[in-house]
Amino acid sequence: MHYRPITSFRRALDPARLPDTENQLPSFAAASANKWEVLRTLAKAALDLDLNHRTLSVLQTLVSFYPRTDLKFGSPEMVVFPSNKTLCDRLNGMPCSTMRRHITTLVNLGLIDRRDSPNGKRYCRGRSADAVRFGFDLTPLLHRLAEIEDRARQVQSRLDAQRDLREKISLLRRDIIGLLDIRGPGQGVCQGATTLLTSTQKVLRRKLSIEDLQDIAKSFEEALADLTAQKAPVSSPEMSSNDNQNEQHHNTIKKQLTYVRPLNSHDICKAYPVLHGIDPELISAPTRMDELSEAMANALQISKQLWLKWSKETKPYERLCIVALMASQGKSVQFPNAYFGNLAAKMTTGKFLYPKFTAVNFSPNAGT
Repeated sequence: MHYRPITSFRRALDPARLPDTENQLPSFAAASANKWEVLRTLAKAALDLDLNHRTLSVLQTLVSFYPRTDLKFGSPEMVVFPSNKTLCDRLNGMPCSTMRRHITTLVNLGLIDRRDSPNGKRYCRGRSADAVRFGFDLTPLLHRLAEIEDRARQVQSRLDAQRDLREKISLLRRDIIGLLDIRGPGQGVCQGATTLLTSTQKVLRRKLSIEDLQDIAKSFEEALADLTAQKAPVSSPEMSSNDNQNEQHHNTIKKQLTYVRPLNSHDICKAYPVLHGIDPELISAPTRMDELSEAMANALQISKQLWLKWSKETKPYERLCIVALMASQGKSVQFPNAYFGNLAAKMTTGKFLYPKFTAVNFSPNAGT
């Protein structure tokens, strides 16, 4: 049967199906095309064609009933005839009413066509090349392939432009924030740039058109130009000097930061008032550092084994300095054993500093 009806079973006549109308399909059609490539191209052009992912899924299911990989223009197999139940089963149980609604959308968009039988059933009669088929015609996909590819290129071009604009805006924001860190909040230009950053922060989370992104990029460029033109605050130049010319002064400062003499318990208690609560007899005896430091270690819950280990490698006044420092920090010391071991290790390598004792209480030239 070579007759091509223009009406569908129990449906109103669509003016687009009438001959010699502006909405008629292009006379040119691709000879063949890979059906999966057509679907991928159509997915890229979906934004321009008002196609959602559910409608595309229905079209993909219809195309899956085509037995070959390449769609061939004029082939009788271009008409597929699955039943509604078969379609819904292959669509993972989509309701029949939903499936029919998506089919209507595809027909209205001109991506498929109906080939209804006289009684509206879909079937194939005969097995030869002249077999008569009633169902859904996929030929419009070949007719509109050139248009679909062109729309896909346009959509990709817009997405690339939006991506480039967003990258540009992100870089402009970073430069503006960097200049604001140098200039400070201030007034005028800096305040305007800060307001611009705040007002566009939430807007940029949305899907914006190219025009909106261009306006934001232009605003950022103007703000960056104003910040660049503004004079930076004058900062005092860093003085440079030769260490050899100031050798004596340099050594004096170094002694004030790192020099330590054998301290007694009385001096350490002066530096750390927290130790005033210890037994006065221990504090009044300047030679009993071991007894005082061990008492503090027990109060700080430092293990006996760890204390004995570092007692062999550190001096009495060094251990008293460590527990005095830990006692002054109070509850902020959550792991006293680990903290004590770390400070003791620094003490043995010379990395432990005593600013409270050397720079405040003692002269760098004091004897040992």
